[in-house]
Amino acid sequence: MTICKENEIPSFLEAVQRCRGEVILETDTGDRLNLKSTLSQFVFITGYKDLRDMNGRIAAGEADLSMLSRYLTE
Repeated sequence: MTICKENEIPSFLEAVQRCRGEVILETDTGDRLNLKSTLSQFVFITGYKDLRDMNGRIAAGEADLSMLSRYLTE
C-alpha cells in the first residue's frame, strides 16, 4: 500500500503511533524507515514531497494496515 498524496501528516503519524506493531516505509531506492521512530518520522516529514514522488510503500501488520487504511491507497 502507498501513502495517499493528500494526507494530513500529523494525523497520519498519530495513527502510526497507535499501531501495535512496526510501520515501515519502504522507498523505491530501498530505504526502510520505521515510522514509529522519532528520527524516522523527522526524515519522513522533511522528505515527504520526495517520498510521495517515489511512491513509498507502507508495510505493517494486517490490523495496523486497517487502522491506517484512510491514509493509504493500493
